[in-house]
Amino acid sequence: MLNSAEEPNFFETIILLLLAEFDKWKPVLAQAAQHEDRAQLIKAAHEIGGTAMQCGAGNLAELCRQVQSAAENDFFQARQVTPQILTELEQVRTILNREIEHK
Repeated sequence: MLNSAEEPNFFETIILLLLAEFDKWKPVLAQAAQHEDRAQLIKAAHEIGGTAMQCGAGNLAELCRQVQSAAENDFFQARQVTPQILTELEQVRTILNREIEHK
C-alpha cells in the first residue's frame, strides 16, 4: 500500500533503512556493554529503541528503554539486558527481511 507509481520500492527502501540503522548500532551496543561504556550503551539503546518504534517492534523498544533507565544507576543490570536486545534485534531483522521477500 505504501508503494506508488513514483516510488515502486518505497516499502523496501524504508525497511532497508531501518535495517541499516540496526546494523550501525548493534556493534556499538555490544561493545559498550563489554567495555562498560555507560554513555555509549545509553546512546545505542536509545537509537535502537527509536528505530524499533518506527517499525513497530514494541518488545525491542521496551528492552532498550529498560537499558537506558537501568544504565543510569545500575550498569550491571543494564548490561544483563543487552543479550536480550541482541536476540530480539535478530528476530526483528528476520521479520523485516521476510516482509521484503513477500512484498
